[in-house]
Amino acid sequence: MNKTISGIAITSFSLLAIFIISIPFLLFPKGRKTKELFNFEGNVLLTLGEMISKLRMREEELARERKDEREKAEELRIISHVILNSLPFPILLLSSDKRILNMNRSSEEFFGRSFSSSLFLSASSILPSNFIEIIEDAEKKGFREERTINEDGKWFQIQVIPIKGEKGVIGTIFMLNDITERKREEEILKEKEKMASLGEMASYLAHEIKNSVGVAIGYLKLSGEKEIFREKVLKELNTITSNVERFLDFAKPLVVKRERIDLKESISEVAESFSGIEFLLEGEFPQSMGDKDLLKIVFINLIKNSIEAGCSKIEIRSYWKRGEKKIVIDFKDDGRGIPEDKIDKVFLPFFSTKEGGAGLGLSLSKKIILHHGGNIKIIPSKTGSTIRIELPVET
Repeated sequence: MNKTISGIAITSFSLLAIFIISIPFLLFPKGRKTKELFNFEGNVLLTLGEMISKLRMREEELARERKDEREKAEELRIISHVILNSLPFPILLLSSDKRILNMNRSSEEFFGRSFSSSLFLSASSILPSNFIEIIEDAEKKGFREERTINEDGKWFQIQVIPIKGEKGVIGTIFMLNDITERKREEEILKEKEKMASLGEMASYLAHEIKNSVGVAIGYLKLSGEKEIFREKVLKELNTITSNVERFLDFAKPLVVKRERIDLKESISEVAESFSGIEFLLEGEFPQSMGDKDLLKIVFINLIKNSIEAGCSKIEIRSYWKRGEKKIVIDFKDDGRGIPEDKIDKVFLPFFSTKEGGAGLGLSLSKKIILHHGGNIKIIPSKTGSTIRIELPVET
């Protein structure tokens, strides 16, 4: 019995000795010399209280390090959050199975839903199928940048960056930028270049034809042919000359005067000059800057086209709200309409759906609108025709 008690005591003392000896190695970095803790005779210099004090100091040091790390991590998180939310275009962070893990403030505004209500939802719940296809393609091939159009006719530039881990793609960064206005400006620039080219060609042809016609008229005036034939030839030549002069007017560069105009008043003045047609003017029309005389030419051409198509009623509707920088005006009639296969051609110079038409009315209208920084197009309609004008609003 005494032997057993002695054995337990010896064992306990040995464990305590081992613990005391090992503490320095726990408290201090590896490789530190132990003679600072022990004298040459091997006596323990550190008391138990000192060891506990050292342990507490080390514990406090580790706590401070952890606090510093947490503060740095929080600082980085805040900076990342601020940067992400300051970007003016939508950004989504998606998981490998295309679920939403994060989104910025622009995404919330664009998609009309908060981050908290979107967390872990499938990206397909807010993105159209063609956007999802681009994401899937990027997961296979790497970074993708593409322009695409959605169902509303808006153009977007999409960038998808796959995030790769040891086992492949673990997520994606999806960025979306609305480039509808940029695309519209590119199209306007192309149209201006095309119009300029056609204008130069028309100017050259008109000049040559006018010279030839002038010579022919001169000879006829000097000739002694029968009067009836002479008059017919002169009439046709004069018609050609008149058309050529119109072509030359079309080819001239436009000079747009910048003046304050009331769009509603300008349209009303033009409408009042036509009789026998019912006009309906709806919506709010802001004052803007532009060339009143040139814009009146546009309104006259559109109304004349509708009347020549056999309409009895024209609705002119504005789609504009205060603060918006663009106004949309629709001219809708109940006439015969424009054949679908001719919609893409009606704004081309010298193209006309009417027999004997010069085909310059809508071409000139487009030229004027483009020089005002706007756009004009045909809106397909089952009955009648609708021509839409878009103009910048400069108050």
